[in-house]
Amino acid sequence: MVMGNSTPRALIHLCGLLAVLCMSTFCCAQSTKQTADGLDPDESAMHDFILSLDKVNQYAAVSKKLHASAAADPVMAAEMKKVEDADVTNLGKVALIEKSPHTAAFLKANGITAREFVLLPITVVTAAIAAAAQDAKTKPPAFVNPLNVQFVRDHRAELGKLELSGANSSRDGDSDGKGSDHRN
Repeated sequence: MVMGNSTPRALIHLCGLLAVLCMSTFCCAQSTKQTADGLDPDESAMHDFILSLDKVNQYAAVSKKLHASAAADPVMAAEMKKVEDADVTNLGKVALIEKSPHTAAFLKANGITAREFVLLPITVVTAAIAAAAQDAKTKPPAFVNPLNVQFVRDHRAELGKLELSGANSSRDGDSDGKGSDHRN
């Protein structure tokens, strides 16, 4: 994948995102059912979720705040762990978050839905995979919305600066304050 002015750190973060996607895809593959259009519900949800820079930046800020709050709130931490450990689809994780009083209230107070919180990072990753597939002259996943692929192409620099997976934020010090954590 050509990343333009990306740093090695951005590549590490993208690898983390790819790992999250792969784990999510393989864990959920057996429990999903196809819809009338041939897509499983998670794929349909990702297709219909349209990325924007405002959504990405909001997710990054809220995710970082959520993890800070969970560090001080053991009930919220337990709710997040339950969601993380659940062997369910991404839409199943949305439902679990919506039924988690502390986490759901936190997201609502910060202007983001559980659906947005779960779908945004995986939609970014699948769009990046589709862009990489196109760059390699191979066929991208059919469910990926072309608008999201273009978004990833247009905003690689901004996306590279964010830690949408949270894989390295606790290890690398993230002194610029722009990184975010995610439960994946």
